[in-house]
Amino acid sequence: MNTLSDGAYYIRNRGFPVTRNKIEDSSLNPKPVFTLPKGSEELVWNIEHHGNGFFLKNGRDPTGVIERNGTELVFAILQPNPDEKPTEWNLIKHIPPSAPHTAQYLIISADDVAKGWVSSEPGTPSEETQIQFKVLIVGKSDPPTYPLNQLFEIVPA
Repeated sequence: MNTLSDGAYYIRNRGFPVTRNKIEDSSLNPKPVFTLPKGSEELVWNIEHHGNGFFLKNGRDPTGVIERNGTELVFAILQPNPDEKPTEWNLIKHIPPSAPHTAQYLIISADDVAKGWVSSEPGTPSEETQIQFKVLIVGKSDPPTYPLNQLFEIVPA
């Protein structure tokens, strides 16, 4: 269910910033989205309704999925083209039983609801810390449970 209003937010995973790197090349190539250490500078995310979902824009650029070396990764798309285009995302609210006052979100593709964002361990920007787009793991319980690396906090900027 899409429950957020359009606006400016920060996205975090387990309290770690999820954002583009502060230092990027000046090309118009897609820019990777990473899980960075706490205290790292965060670019604001602009969340905008689009169709039945949302565009998630980091640094004003919409995000999408690009395959690199057999792995699907999340990038900010600066110049859309047929191979590199923005993805429409659905934000599925999840309230963990252990923290009933904390809303977290699964960020999934509007086109393939089995796949979504998966965070790595935070660290220096590299392919190992880039947000991946993978089939999500769902615990068989009621309500369902999810690994923490699949749940994202979305907080007003």
